[in-house]
Amino acid sequence: MVVLRLVVQVEVAAVPLIVVVAAISVVAVVVVVVVVVVVVVVVVVVVVVVVVVVVVVVVIVVVVVVVEIVSSSNSNSSCCYSKVKSTTHSLSEA
Repeated sequence: MVVLRLVVQVEVAAVPLIVVVAAISVVAVVVVVVVVVVVVVVVVVVVVVVVVVVVVVVVIVVVVVVVEIVSSSNSNSSCCYSKVKSTTHSLSEA
């Protein structure tokens, strides 16, 4: 009877140990999955922010270049027009 009781006690004590090990394993897996998801979300957010910043910078550069081209072409045409007008005026006086 004593041997039988020891075997039963060992088996009963072993079941909670297996449950504890399984619970710790499940918690560890859940923690790893949560950490991986958080890292992926952070990387995606960083990539989106970098892309948005690059697009905004490119748009600003394009707008500045277009404004400079338009303003320089307007000033050049008025400059050339005034030169042609003054030359024509001086020729008509002569």
